[in-house]
Amino acid sequence: MSGIANKHKSHVNSEMSLLRLQNAELRKKVEDFDIINNSLRIGISRHIYDKNLTCYWANDAFFEIFGYSRKEFMTDFSSSARTLLHTDDLREFEDKLEHCMSSGVSDFSMNVRIMTKSENMRWIQVSVSILPDNFDGNRYFVVVHNDVTDMVNARRLSDYHTRYLEKICDSMVVGILQYNVINDEPVFAYANARTFEILECTREEFRTIFDSKILNTVIDEEVETSAKTVETIIKTKSSARFENRITTKDGKLKWITTHMRYMSNHDGRDVLVSEISDLTDKRELTAENESLLDRIHGFTANFIFSDNELRFMGAGKKFTDFFGEDYSPFISGMTEKIRNMSMTEFSSASGLTPFTFMAKDKDGNNIWFQIDGSCVNMIGGCPVFLLIFTDVTDIQESHAELQELAEKYQIAYESSGEMFFEYDILEDTLVIPAKGDRPRVEMTDYLKKGIFDEYKVAEDVPKVSEFLLGNTENKVSARFFYTDKGKSVYDWLEMKAKTINENGVPIKTIGTFHSVSSQDSSLFDRINNRMLTTSEPHAIICLDIDNFKMINDLYGKSSGDEVLIHISNTIKNKLHGTDSIFGRIVSDVFCICIPYKNEDELSVFLHDLESRIHEFNLDFNLTVHFGVYITNIDTDGIVPANLMFDWASLALKTIKDRYGVLYAFFDDKLRIKLVDEKQIKADMTSALENGEFIPYFQPKYDISTGRVVGAEALIRWKHPTKGLIPPDKFIPLFERNGFILNVDEYMWECTCKKMRKWLDKGYTPIPISVNVSRVHAFDSGFCRKLRELVEKYSIPTNMLILEFTESVFLEDVETLCNVMNELRDNGFILSMDDFGSGYSSLNMLKTIPLNEVKIDKEFLNETVSSSKGKTVIAGTIFLMNQLEMNIVAEGVETAKQAEFLLAAGCETAQGYYYSRPLPEEDFEKLAFVQK
Repeated sequence: MSGIANKHKSHVNSEMSLLRLQNAELRKKVEDFDIINNSLRIGISRHIYDKNLTCYWANDAFFEIFGYSRKEFMTDFSSSARTLLHTDDLREFEDKLEHCMSSGVSDFSMNVRIMTKSENMRWIQVSVSILPDNFDGNRYFVVVHNDVTDMVNARRLSDYHTRYLEKICDSMVVGILQYNVINDEPVFAYANARTFEILECTREEFRTIFDSKILNTVIDEEVETSAKTVETIIKTKSSARFENRITTKDGKLKWITTHMRYMSNHDGRDVLVSEISDLTDKRELTAENESLLDRIHGFTANFIFSDNELRFMGAGKKFTDFFGEDYSPFISGMTEKIRNMSMTEFSSASGLTPFTFMAKDKDGNNIWFQIDGSCVNMIGGCPVFLLIFTDVTDIQESHAELQELAEKYQIAYESSGEMFFEYDILEDTLVIPAKGDRPRVEMTDYLKKGIFDEYKVAEDVPKVSEFLLGNTENKVSARFFYTDKGKSVYDWLEMKAKTINENGVPIKTIGTFHSVSSQDSSLFDRINNRMLTTSEPHAIICLDIDNFKMINDLYGKSSGDEVLIHISNTIKNKLHGTDSIFGRIVSDVFCICIPYKNEDELSVFLHDLESRIHEFNLDFNLTVHFGVYITNIDTDGIVPANLMFDWASLALKTIKDRYGVLYAFFDDKLRIKLVDEKQIKADMTSALENGEFIPYFQPKYDISTGRVVGAEALIRWKHPTKGLIPPDKFIPLFERNGFILNVDEYMWECTCKKMRKWLDKGYTPIPISVNVSRVHAFDSGFCRKLRELVEKYSIPTNMLILEFTESVFLEDVETLCNVMNELRDNGFILSMDDFGSGYSSLNMLKTIPLNEVKIDKEFLNETVSSSKGKTVIAGTIFLMNQLEMNIVAEGVETAKQAEFLLAAGCETAQGYYYSRPLPEEDFEKLAFVQK
């Protein structure tokens, strides 16, 4: 038995030795295979078909492509290949891989995007081969990675250049055709859009009706001649210009001119390139001109300029009928001034500037003529001119009458207290005629350069802008101030105007303005004198009537005047017997100056005055508010009364919309605000020029998937010394002083630049929202500006969302809808911002051409906090969905809010729950380079 056992043991040892030898040889082959694979410049990786697409082996080139070491790949990515692919490509890759695994297809290829360790995006061609089933039950596949970034970029650049060239060709005023020359025969290759406009057919009709041959459009009588011309060009490899008559598909006859060239293309192919132009209008115009000359031929004369003399050559019958056979009176009737002017122009052999002169006909009557002329021939180097005479006697007499009226107007104008102005809305120019030697010329300085460039108006800028653009009532009062010898001079102007329309579009505003400062100058003088003679504190009070315009609109101007009289009498009676001063500044604004002891006493005074004013018998809740400035000689020194009143007015504005607050003081907080705003005003122009305003992007998310589907561009001020300034510190000021127009247009361009940059990087575009100011919203040229901007950067119009704040829709809705319809027709997306902030009307949504509504943050916070509120907002969302409007919820801060919105039917949201506004680089990584 032991012998058998030893024999068996020997046999086992022999088998084991053979197995070890085979394993060693196998390891050697694997090592040799790895050495070969690692020497390749293309990446090779092997994967398990699992949820992570786990990579269990890769060659060196694979890691070089991605920029990671083997260790980094194992530790940072857990050997998962899913994390390496761009999210937009991963799903397609997995779908194709699953198809191969399930259908038995052995391989596939595709291009994918990856992000390297250094955050560079690369294009990789991946070739996947499915391996047979393994003994362990897993499925395996091999991937060959080839970096094709340069090739993809080159192809995209080539495609871009091709599209760019086609776009240039399509914008040309001439038709462009290209035929490839094959075996001496032209074969159609390309035609631009203008070609088909000239031929009056579509590209398909050109192919089916005319067999893509321009010669097939030529009329029968000229086909043979044209064909021989083309044949000669091909044989001689030359060029030629010729004219043809063609017929359109509808049988219409047209004239075209063709300039055809033979040339070699960039790839060595021989081509014919033709430029065609439509001569039909020119031919018809020439025929009309010839007919016109025939009709007026009788009242013409020919002159030649020779030897520095104007010499008569001949005239038509009507000329001789008018002047008689002796035309010498005509020659002598040319004054020396006209003769000198004519000599200069004749000697230049160019057209004659039309001029008028008076001559006597053969019966001795005075007749005024306008003379037009042009050079029609050259004889011996001397120009021959044809003069055409037009009787303008009636026009000349009308001019004389107008001149007389103008002189009468000037006398009346200079003796009046008003200034005349004429504002051209389309050209943005304002004309203010001189007014003799009267001193009221400073208004020209206010408005001489555009509407608001050279003068300063605080909150009245938008009001005057709307007034001049014809968007408001025909009367407005505004406060201007200008600088005279270093001092601020204030002036109230009352403006009256009428807007001239053309087809319903305002084109010109004409009217008058006059100073009403004389009404308050004596009041301010009395207050100034009081301040010079006392050291006691005084209260300078600004009184303003709430919604006074509504009183005029509802009850008539006479009722408004009665309200003003009642308030004036009430103040007068209240102050009777006291050492106080008061007066009306303008419209519904009053100024009161009373001694000040303490706030309690002042509060009693103001509440009593408000109560008496409220007693006026009117079916309207008459309310007033007060702004107060307390004088302090010790700290402020002597301050001009008009400036103190402005400070009181500023305090009043802080409580205009605060229910239950009757008055407010001008305090240190407002003083600091004034100083800050003054610095902002000083910095704003240079900040715009230096590019300190930058866009931040707040992402919009798909609530259900968590993917970024858009963004809103928000402005930030990157100040060189103060750092990042939030918009609430400067936007309200810009809206008041009109600078918001400049900033808005700057932000639009910045946003389009960024979008172009992202498109050039190959990112899938997402729509970006930009804000629109109320002045832009009513600008008839608004659409043209935006269209030029998106065309400049080749941005699709539907990628730019225009956000109109909700308050804009309370104004001239008809004009606004006209502007918005034009924008929508051009493909822009229109959105109502801040819906639910206080002005909303669901009825409004059915008339305004909106694509999107943004639910206001406060509206959202207030409504979701109660069951009734949730019902309101859910119903609102339901209605908007029925109107097929996109809905975006702003200011989402909690997961609970997001869950409620999704359940209610709102699919898109933005807010701090998802992301705060981000600088460009951070937003780009979040939106486009998600791992």
